[in-house]
Amino acid sequence: MIMMKRYIKGDLLSCFLNTPGCRSRNLMDIIFKSRKSWLSFMLLVMVLCPGWQARADDTVRTPDQMRSELKLAVDDLLAHLQAITGREYQAVTSDKPQGESDIILARSGAKGLPATIAGLTEHNSQAYHVFGDGKGPMWIVGHSDLAIANGLYSYLELLGVRWLLPSEKWTVIPSRSSVKLSVDKLYQTQFLTRTFFGTGGFGGKHAGDPEMKIQRHWEQWMRRMRYNGPIKLGGHTGEAFNKTFREQLEAHPQYLAMIDGKRQPWSVGVKFCVSNPDVLALYTQWRLDTLADAIKRDPNGPLSFATSVDPADGGGHCTCPDCLKLGSVSDRVFTCANQVAKAVAQKFPGKFVNLYAYNEHAFVPGIDLESNIIVSLVPYGLHRTGMNGQQFIEAWSRKVKMLSIYSYWGVTDWTMCRPTFSFNESALTQLDHWRENNVSMIALESSHSSGSMGWILYALAHMAWDSTSDPHQIIDSFCQTAFGKASSPMNRLFDRWSDHYLQSDHELATCFANIQEAMGMTSDPAVQARLRDMVLYVQYLALLHDYEKEKANTPESLAMMKQLLEHVWKMHDTAMVHSYRIYQLAIHRRENKHKTELEALWPIKDPTAQSWQQATPYTSEQVDQMLIDGLAKYKPLDFKPQSYTGDYVTLPDDPMDTTTDKRHLVKMSTGELEFKILISEGMTELAFDFRAGPVKNPNHLGDPITLVDADGKTVYEKYFPADGQWQEIVIPVSKPGVYSLKVYDQKAFCLLKLPQSVYTTMVNPFVSADVCSRMYFYIPKGQKTLAFFEAGVIPITLFNNKGQKVDMNGQRGIVVVDVPQGQDGTVWSFWGYKSYTPMRMLNVPHALSVSPNILVPESALEVQ
Repeated sequence: MIMMKRYIKGDLLSCFLNTPGCRSRNLMDIIFKSRKSWLSFMLLVMVLCPGWQARADDTVRTPDQMRSELKLAVDDLLAHLQAITGREYQAVTSDKPQGESDIILARSGAKGLPATIAGLTEHNSQAYHVFGDGKGPMWIVGHSDLAIANGLYSYLELLGVRWLLPSEKWTVIPSRSSVKLSVDKLYQTQFLTRTFFGTGGFGGKHAGDPEMKIQRHWEQWMRRMRYNGPIKLGGHTGEAFNKTFREQLEAHPQYLAMIDGKRQPWSVGVKFCVSNPDVLALYTQWRLDTLADAIKRDPNGPLSFATSVDPADGGGHCTCPDCLKLGSVSDRVFTCANQVAKAVAQKFPGKFVNLYAYNEHAFVPGIDLESNIIVSLVPYGLHRTGMNGQQFIEAWSRKVKMLSIYSYWGVTDWTMCRPTFSFNESALTQLDHWRENNVSMIALESSHSSGSMGWILYALAHMAWDSTSDPHQIIDSFCQTAFGKASSPMNRLFDRWSDHYLQSDHELATCFANIQEAMGMTSDPAVQARLRDMVLYVQYLALLHDYEKEKANTPESLAMMKQLLEHVWKMHDTAMVHSYRIYQLAIHRRENKHKTELEALWPIKDPTAQSWQQATPYTSEQVDQMLIDGLAKYKPLDFKPQSYTGDYVTLPDDPMDTTTDKRHLVKMSTGELEFKILISEGMTELAFDFRAGPVKNPNHLGDPITLVDADGKTVYEKYFPADGQWQEIVIPVSKPGVYSLKVYDQKAFCLLKLPQSVYTTMVNPFVSADVCSRMYFYIPKGQKTLAFFEAGVIPITLFNNKGQKVDMNGQRGIVVVDVPQGQDGTVWSFWGYKSYTPMRMLNVPHALSVSPNILVPESALEVQ
C-alpha cells in the first residue's frame, strides 16, 4: 500500500511490481487473466490510491480570475516543476481544492494565510512573501498578480533554477524529489518598475528570424528576471495632441507658440501657448479622457496609473509676453503639468501625471509642483544644465517625491555590442545613488546582446530587489553556475570586462586564452556549449576589431563587413549579439555607401535568398576550430596590469620653481575632470585661467568648478558661464595639503591654464577633444615595461625621460614598450592624443601632469 501511494502517473504496472510481496510474475498473470479480475484490481487501486490520476500534492493552487501576467508565470512554473521532479503538476483554483497542494498562490487579502505573512500589508504593491516549513505547502503571497508572478520566479530560484541568459543553453534546472523548502523570506524593492529595451528592437518577423525566436527568448527572460512593474509611463504627447486637434489649432492661431514675435504655423511638433487658458483646457480635458479610457479598459493595468503631459519633442517653446511672465521654460512646462495634475487628482484620486526633465525643460522649475507629478530624468545626457548626473538627480529629488530614471546602458548604436559599459564604474555607482534619491522607476535603453549586457542585466535584476547584495558575488555566482569547475578563467574574463573592455589584439588574445583554459577544465556538455557561445561572441569582437582597422566605405571595409554580417547571422540563435540592430547599423551607417549591395546580399524580407540559406548555425567542430584560429592569430602582450594607492605625494628630489608666474595650457577637455593640487605651506590662494564654450543655449548654467580640501571639505563651488571668454579664477585657501579641483563640462569644451609654480596632476581617465599638449607621467622604480591603452584619431608621440622619441613599433590600442635600465623611476611624456575614448595607463600610475613636476600615489614610490 505504501508503495502504491508513491504511484507515478503512467507507470502503475511498475508501481505494483515493486510493492513488497507482489513481485511475482505469476501473481500478475492471475490479475490479468480475466476482465473481471482486471476490473477488481483497478477498483482496489482507486480505493488504496485515490490520487492515482494526479497526486493531490502535485498541484499548484491559484487565485481565481488571474491576470495574464500571472497565468503566464503559472504555466512557466508548472513546466519547471515537471522538469525538476519528473512529475506532471497541475494548477487548481482556490475555490476547487483537491487535497493539500504542494504550492499555494494567494493575494495578500486572502483568508487563512500563515501568521508570518501578515506583515506584508505594510509594504508597497511590489512586495511578496515566500514561506514554507519544509513539510506543509509552500506559500507565495503578493499584493497583486504581478507580485505573485515575481514570487514564483524567486521561488524557482530558491529551488536552484537559474536563467543566466536568454537561451536554453544558459538555463540551469536542478533535479529534486521534493519542491518543499524551509524558508520565510519577504521580497521588496523601492523600484516599482524595472525595465529595459534594446535600441532598434528585433525587427519583427524577418528572414533572419522568421519565428521571432530571439524576441520571445528575451521577453521570457525579462519576465523570469522580474523586469516589469505595475506602471507604464508615457512619453511625448505634444505630437499626438497636435494631430488629434489639428482643426481647432489651425482655426485658433493664438493657441500655438509665439517665437520671435510670430505665432508658429501648425506642425506635428509645434508647442502650444501655455498661457492661453482655452488651449490649456483643451489639452487638460484630452489627458483626462485618455486616462479615463485606460482605467475603463483595465483599472489595474500599467497604463491606468498615470497620464503623460510631456510636450512635443525638441525646442520651440512659446515666448509670448504672457508665457514669459510664467518664468523659465521649465516653469512654463510644469505650469501645464500642474494644471493637469490638479484635474487628475480631483477626478481620479490616487492617479498621477508624468513628464520628462529633458532638453530645455530639464532645469528644476522655480514653482511649487503638485504632489501627484512623476518626473522622468535623463541624468547622464540630453540636458545642458551644467550639472553632472548625480547633481541633476539630487536637485530633482529635493523637488519631487517620485522620480523615474531613463538611462543609457551599453546601447548597441554606441558600443556595437562590445562589453564597454563599465559594471564597476557605472552600474554600481548609479544604482546606489538612485536608491538614495527618491527614484521609484528604472527604464534603461540598452542592447539585446547577451555577450555585452546580459550578465550585467542579470546582476541588476537581483541588485534591484536586494540592496544588501554584493554585486561582485552575483557575478562570481553567475560564473560558477554557468561554468562550474571551469569558472576561474571565465571569472578573470568578466572581471576585466567589469572594469574596462580595452579593444585590442591583446584583449582578444587573452579572451581566447581564458576560454581555452576553461575548455580544458570541463567535460560537462552543458558547460562546453556555453563556452562555445563565448567563443562565437569573442570571434564577433575580433571581426569587428579587424573591420574597424579599415577605413569605412572602402572595398576592404566592405569585404570585412560581409564577413562580419555572415558571422552575426550564423550565431543569431545564441542571442550573444543584437543581430538585427547590428545589421541595421552596418547597412545604414557603417557601410552606407554600399547599402544597396548589402541589402541585396542579405534581403531582410526574403528568406529564400542564398545568404540566408547558408547562414546555418556553426557546428561544435567549427567553433572549436575558431578558438584554435583565434589563439593563433592574436598574441598577448607581456605586461602585468597594476594599480596604485595611497595619498598623492611629490617625487623625491623634484624641486619646484615657486617664483614663476607662467601657466600651462590644458587643451579642450570635456566630461568630469579632476586634478590633484598641492597647496604648499604659506599659500593663500590658488589662481588659474578657465574658458568654456561658447554655448548657444541661453539656459546653460555653465561649467561648475569645485575645490575640495585635504580633509574632504568643499571650500569653493561656483558655475562659470560657457561664453567662450577667458577668465581668471582666484580661490582663497587657508591650509596646506593635497586638494581636489573638479570641473564638470557638458560638451561646452573647456580649457585651463594651470600655474607652473604648483604641483598639479590630472587623475581622471584622459579624454581630449583636441590634439593634447605635452602630458607627463611617472614610471616607478623597477618597472621594466610601460603599458597603456590609447584610441586616438592619430598615433601619439611618446618621449622618454630625456625627451627622446620612443618607437612604439606601430602599436595601437594596448601599447607595450620596454623601459631601458636607468629610465625607470623617471618622468616620461607623450603628445598628440585626441579622442573621446579615454586613454588609460595600465601598469604605471594614471597621474598626468602638464609639467614634469608631478604628484603620484604613495605606493608608486615603492620599487616594483
